[in-house]
Amino acid sequence: MIRFAQTPTPEFQRIVNESFQYFADRHDWDKDEMAHYIFEGRAEQYGGTDVIFRLIDHLERAHKSVRLWQLTDWHWYMMYMILDNFVELHNGSIDMVKEMIEEEKEKVKAPKSSKKKSAKEKQDESEENAFLKDPFHTTPIHFEEICDSFFWDEDFFLDQDVAALPGTQLALGLSEATIHFIDKMPARPQDLEIKEWVGIEEDNRECSAVI
Repeated sequence: MIRFAQTPTPEFQRIVNESFQYFADRHDWDKDEMAHYIFEGRAEQYGGTDVIFRLIDHLERAHKSVRLWQLTDWHWYMMYMILDNFVELHNGSIDMVKEMIEEEKEKVKAPKSSKKKSAKEKQDESEENAFLKDPFHTTPIHFEEICDSFFWDEDFFLDQDVAALPGTQLALGLSEATIHFIDKMPARPQDLEIKEWVGIEEDNRECSAVI
């Protein structure tokens, strides 16, 4: 599990799972274009598209792990953008899903066809019915609320000039990795390490099961 600011609720766990699944299903997208779009042109800062997608895989495995993993702001930025893009898509599709539900209700009222359905047609229909009956797909997600609840902060969005002000780094507790990210410097290996959380940050072990 990723070490969020508070223990994830089942609802939030579902949102994170669906967000990762959404990216896994996008086989038809150009990876370079997707990385550039989703991560606002920062892919090269991470080391390129391949690094971005490797990190997405690492983050998903950390999320599903029974152990607790500590992220840097390089990862938190990625988590933010992954969730933000999924939530935007999810909320934008709610009306369409509701229309599909109404259409399905009308189909139920219509006379049944005598034509036999193939096994694939039955499977597709079953999957669509399960999708439409799941209230998750018609429930809005309030992105700012989940960020306020589960993200430690959003320091990765700090302006370079603000971060450079005297006392800012100390006052906000900005790590070296965070400063490196804000300054748009190329990622170093330690910036992208996911480490196992054991209670005291200095004693964290490298997350060898993920990285």
